[in-house]
Amino acid sequence: MSVLFNKKIRYYAISEYAVSKWIKYSKTPEKHLCCIYNSIPDDCFTTNKDKNYIKNDFCLPENAKIIIYVGRIIEPKRPDLLIEALSDICEINNIAILFIGRIDLTVDGTEDMVKRMKKIIKEKNLDYRIKFVGCSAEVPRIMASADLLVHPTQIEAFGLVLVEAMASGLQIVSTNVEGIPEVLKDTANIMVSPNNAFLLRKAILETLNRTAIEKSTAIQKGKDRAEFFRTKERTKNMIKLFYNVLSNRF
Repeated sequence: MSVLFNKKIRYYAISEYAVSKWIKYSKTPEKHLCCIYNSIPDDCFTTNKDKNYIKNDFCLPENAKIIIYVGRIIEPKRPDLLIEALSDICEINNIAILFIGRIDLTVDGTEDMVKRMKKIIKEKNLDYRIKFVGCSAEVPRIMASADLLVHPTQIEAFGLVLVEAMASGLQIVSTNVEGIPEVLKDTANIMVSPNNAFLLRKAILETLNRTAIEKSTAIQKGKDRAEFFRTKERTKNMIKLFYNVLSNRF
């Protein structure tokens, strides 16, 4: 409706995926839309790695491989899939898992999901390996000190947490849904189909067992990709959009 009243109006979305969905849903002409990616602050690139901090602060097993999930804990993001995939092999592979984020019980299915997760943790005596951290101001430091970020979501128009992880030098296993392939483009991070615990486990173990050279290459590719999402890039694109609007370039 706003386009009908003002032909000069322009919108931006946070990914090409979001642009395409917007056009399909609203029937807005393509010329009124553009993609301007989200950005992350520069300090995401400079956080120092401190594995002793993360192990001591969260009382994790010695020499454990630390996997983190970062974000709202809700059913559509499928954090439970991480436990389903790894609970049977945490001891054998010396894996520890931290769930960082708020449990949002207002989202349908989340309460039952969290109950199932906690039940598995208790039954398998994994309380010292799998922990719910809640919200934390130390996410950049935790990312820099962990071994892997796992993002098993069913929905994600962009995935800011993925960019933050790459900037900190953290490898990623995620799902190949919606805007995620855009964010992880040209990296060595592994994407799998959603809702598949077997494929998720396979990708996690493959990443954790990379050689030193493979790991170093993957981390560098991630950092290179994260550069594309610096604040200066977003600012440049926003200014370009404003300039085009103000100069009537339509």
